Amino acid sequence: MITKEAVQADSAQALYMKELSAREVIVNEIIALVELLKIENIAGWDGIPFHNIHSIKYENRHSTADLSILFDVLNNRYAEMRYQSLMEKYYL
Repeated sequence: MITKEAVQADSAQALYMKELSAREVIVNEIIALVELLKIENIAGWDGIPFHNIHSIKYENRHSTADLSILFDVLNNRYAEMRYQSLMEKYYL
């Protein structure tokens, strides 16, 4: 007999797997972006070496804090690169 608790547990597990899948996509996109930055030889900044970035994926530590740190680092680095590019283009 299927109980209400069993259905709720299945629903909770399905929701968790869906969220984990979405986070995995985000992490993979971040890693792809970081790899592009690495190719451009501008990575490893702000004290977050690549092995820590990859550990988020490989050790399944998909916490919001880990992702927000990465987004902050990537956004700051992009803003810095954009600023330098504009300065070189218009003022140097």
